[in-house]
Amino acid sequence: MPHLYLHLENHNGLQRDLEGHNYETIDAAISEAGRTAGSVLAEDIAAGRTPVSIRVMIEDADGARIATLQSSTNIDRC
Repeated sequence: MPHLYLHLENHNGLQRDLEGHNYETIDAAISEAGRTAGSVLAEDIAAGRTPVSIRVMIEDADGARIATLQSSTNIDRC
C-alpha cells in the first residue's frame, strides 16, 4: 500500500500535502486527485474566478513524481 502525497497548485500557489495518505493503489490516488481537482474547480467557478486551472501532483515518500493531473476551464458568457 503506497504512501503518497497529493500536492495542489492553483491560483493560491502550491499547497504541499505534508501528511500524505496510504492508498490501495496508484489508481486510487489518481481518482482522489480527480475528486480534489473537481471540488476545487467547482469552488473557484462558484466564486466567479474564471478561467481557472489546477494541478495535482502525486509524489511518493522520496519525492518522486508518480503522476500529475491537470485541469482547466473557462466560461464564455454570451
